[in-house]
Amino acid sequence: MKPKWFESFDWLTLCESQNKLFCYICTKEERRGTLTFSKNAEKAFTQYGFNNWKKGPEKFRTHENSLTRREASMKHNASQKQQPVSQQLSSQLKAEQESRRMCLVKQLQSLAYLLHQGLAVRGHKSDEGNLQQLLKLRSIDVPVLKQWISERKYFSADIIRE
Repeated sequence: MKPKWFESFDWLTLCESQNKLFCYICTKEERRGTLTFSKNAEKAFTQYGFNNWKKGPEKFRTHENSLTRREASMKHNASQKQQPVSQQLSSQLKAEQESRRMCLVKQLQSLAYLLHQGLAVRGHKSDEGNLQQLLKLRSIDVPVLKQWISERKYFSADIIRE
């Protein structure tokens, strides 16, 4: 076994306990059960391990060009790809909606607390009100509230009265 083999064949991985070489991608895809077309997977690189050091580079090139290796690489690359842009935008929008919903609920809970205690909601200035101060205090535990407070979208007198 030579260190330059790992440079030439980046898919090689060494099992130190067995002192054998394996194909990382083929082994991973076989364990996942995705190798459907290559029913006769090269077991020397997936299950048993390779240790015929004399014929190393020759067998590595043969394995690299094999159908098993190509199928495993294709399926491995497909599983590693990112989501489509539309799906990324949709999931980002969903996460943003959940965050805003949670912030609105926190604001309503704070408002209910102030009303239950009989405390004023607003102060002389909008930044000095009890609601603002309570939300700033709660933002220590819920960091998303800091951005919610800085946007100041739902703090007008009309919205609070509603």
